[in-house]
Amino acid sequence: NLLVFPPGDGSRTVSILQPETLNTVATVQAATDSYAAFIQPGAPGKMYIVGRSSSNTVTVVSAANLVANTINLPNGTTDAAMTADGRRLLVVAQAVPQLQIIDTASDAVTLTLPLPAPGLSLALNFDSTRAFVLSQQGAVVTAFDLTTFQQIGTLSLPSEATLLSGLSFGPNGLLYASTVNRIWEIDPRTLQLTKPLGLPFTGNPGGRPLITADGTRAVMTNATATQGSSVFVFDLSG
Repeated sequence: NLLVFPPGDGSRTVSILQPETLNTVATVQAATDSYAAFIQPGAPGKMYIVGRSSSNTVTVVSAANLVANTINLPNGTTDAAMTADGRRLLVVAQAVPQLQIIDTASDAVTLTLPLPAPGLSLALNFDSTRAFVLSQQGAVVTAFDLTTFQQIGTLSLPSEATLLSGLSFGPNGLLYASTVNRIWEIDPRTLQLTKPLGLPFTGNPGGRPLITADGTRAVMTNATATQGSSVFVFDLSG
């Protein structure tokens, strides 16, 4: 399905569209600032719509496109990701240094992991055994083992890493953090930079880098498109 989130006018209506025809098949009420949705693989295939605010933070939608549950998180969220098996939804809390884990069987927060600083962006590796959180304060990447739920390391990005915007895990098995004028490529096994100077460009990223399916290109929008290019494409094969 395709989802159309509220336009920021106070509406809570999320429209669910049939992809082939773009016809609306259902509408549900979720957070006014909904920004992401995740569908569990297999049955029952619940959908989780995530917002930033503390009210209706996570809306759980059944396979019949009916609201089945609502999870209110006092600190809201900045980013979210679902594990590959659909058993857990991970959310990064706003303003407080916490990574929260929601069990999708009970639709409740079952674990809260501390961060060195409030998180901005979240990425999981392919088999969801590792979670990586990017924090603006200190420009730090924190790694967690999701089998033991222990922090296993941190990486402080160089001083050139200012105004961070997002974190992605690529099909090539590497992490990418976007900042003003630079993308940083990180080996998640060692939490070390693969290129000490990063991938330089001139612009302000509009979000996390998008990595092509073959892992050879990174695509990113420019939030200040009046200055330089509107879209950046990076060659990751070198």
